[in-house]
Amino acid sequence: MRAGDRIVVKDGPDATEKIVSRRVQGLGPGLPPVEDRIWISAGGTEEAQVGERSGEIVSRSGTSAAAEAAHFETGMVVALSFDDGPDPRWTPTILQILKDENVKATFCTIGYLAQRHPELVKAEFDAGHTLCDHSMHHILNLPARPHPQIIDEVDQAADVIRNISGENPLFYRPPGGNLNQDIIDTAHQRGLRVLKWGVDPKDYTKPPAPVILARIEAKVGPGAVILMHDGGGDRSQTVSMLRQLIDDLKRRGFTFYNWQ
Repeated sequence: MRAGDRIVVKDGPDATEKIVSRRVQGLGPGLPPVEDRIWISAGGTEEAQVGERSGEIVSRSGTSAAAEAAHFETGMVVALSFDDGPDPRWTPTILQILKDENVKATFCTIGYLAQRHPELVKAEFDAGHTLCDHSMHHILNLPARPHPQIIDEVDQAADVIRNISGENPLFYRPPGGNLNQDIIDTAHQRGLRVLKWGVDPKDYTKPPAPVILARIEAKVGPGAVILMHDGGGDRSQTVSMLRQLIDDLKRRGFTFYNWQ
């Protein structure tokens, strides 16, 4: 383009996208739009007619019973969650520790990494852990991106998880925790609950294992969702303190919640 050039925008022809059937998780009544602690909700399932490209729900039918959501106020229950994987350097060891300790967790996987390591996502699912959509490319400023890109980031990662596990993910977790109403609505329209966290030890900054452990134990309480990472860099310190964290929480009387 040169100075003085004119840009003319014209409407293109109308196009109708294909409508496909998809079973989606219904959002139970009483849930907050964004969850940063453990909420229990039997949202039921629905047979939905959705746009193949947009993912937007056109109609719903066959809704199963949904129960009013509730959260833990005093119960000694916590949830462990791991972001930014899967990573073959750290995820298998974390899975082994969880198996040894008989603890379930939530894995918020990045779509392109799940495509690269589908066997790890399958191992998470087969072990009974909860799978969570952490977007396709982990774009931290996703709220500033146009609506079609937001749709792609949510849908593509969910499709990868579905293709590997045969099930829809239950949650969407925003990269960096960054949200706007468009992202929340996009997730909810697809039956995805939006999951953040209440305890963040900032293990992504790679502090020593004792620091990660102390930060979690200082802030954990009933219903806490604890954020950790199994990908995105060197997670050796997170791995090295995980077994002690679980044992310490058990000694304090906590049990570990699994949405799966």
